[in-house]
Amino acid sequence: MDTVLQSTLAFRPTLFQLDQIASPRVSEHALKEAGLSRAVIEGPPVFIPFRLQAQFMQAASLKLSEKHIGAYITQDFSYAAFGAYADYVLGAPKLDVALTRAEKILPFLQRGSVMRTRVAGDHFVLGFDTMLGGTAGANLIDQDLPFVLQSVVREFCGRRWRPS
Repeated sequence: MDTVLQSTLAFRPTLFQLDQIASPRVSEHALKEAGLSRAVIEGPPVFIPFRLQAQFMQAASLKLSEKHIGAYITQDFSYAAFGAYADYVLGAPKLDVALTRAEKILPFLQRGSVMRTRVAGDHFVLGFDTMLGGTAGANLIDQDLPFVLQSVVREFCGRRWRPS
């Protein structure tokens, strides 16, 4: 039984980005390999096993011979793609409140994943664990998460902010 579920609302930006950087044909191939259809992803939000996005990414990676497809897809990601959820998070008065809000709404986008924060010396470390373990394509999801997280931070620290 799958314990990590993801809303198709959170999957949609990945599909749309792949359409842009490759082609809808590549996206259709990857959807088919993951046992999904565009109608499911673009339809009303439903929860599906998160591993299906990992399988989608794996299929796209193999089709394009791009082993860093996760980073490539999300390098210019905007958190605003999450719609009303993003409005809630990005509408916070400051970054710490935004991160608290992001953690609070996480179960509405992903169930089973966890967001973690800690201070390490002069650095604030923001992390995310997909809980996908050794699922095929999990490493590709791991590649895209830093870009998703930094898109939130940039909204508060500015476009010139660079993570260390």
